[in-house]
Amino acid sequence: SQVLLVDYRLAAGDSVTVSLDYEGRIDESVGYLDIDRSVYHRQDLENVFYSYGHRYAYLEDDFILLTPEMLWYPVTCSPVNLENPYFTRREFSSYVLKVVNPGGLTFVSQGKPRREGDTLYFDNVQPLFGISLCGGLFERDTIRQKSYVWEFYNKEGHYPLEGMLNTSKERQEDMSNIFFMRSYPFLKMALVESPVSFHTFNRGWRDETGYV
Repeated sequence: SQVLLVDYRLAAGDSVTVSLDYEGRIDESVGYLDIDRSVYHRQDLENVFYSYGHRYAYLEDDFILLTPEMLWYPVTCSPVNLENPYFTRREFSSYVLKVVNPGGLTFVSQGKPRREGDTLYFDNVQPLFGISLCGGLFERDTIRQKSYVWEFYNKEGHYPLEGMLNTSKERQEDMSNIFFMRSYPFLKMALVESPVSFHTFNRGWRDETGYV
């Protein structure tokens, strides 16, 4: 019920505007269709003594976490080619995300945030093949480097990066180089604390993880 196919052909150089209004819950089974269902529904985590379960999306009053895998916004092609995942298409798009009436939650997404009235905008200057949205009762810390910004979001009362954030600018830059090992191509890197039950799969046909 979460997938809506629009059968509309475009000629070369043509364009069309599509407007969709939709609401409701996220059907987590729509994601990772190339993963065997017996693996997808496993509730245990590897190398851990406790079973926290597996969750792939969150849409609660006090916490939201949506990744491109969950098809929470319209896309022009499927996240995976089930006949041959290595032939999965990627189409880069220019995204502008609007979060209306964010309330007391702090929201994180790709792009530069700006607020107008009761609406929070995320403007992207770089084409992307997907966007994520996370919102919660977060505290935020920032480290500014020469060409990009590190953003750290942790649950209120948690402060796992206190030692790094209180060190010198030179030391922060040294640690940035250790993390990236090369030039970082984007304008922002956001590290967000998530529930231990949040899970993604490493797939050989993708270079990146599902945590982005």
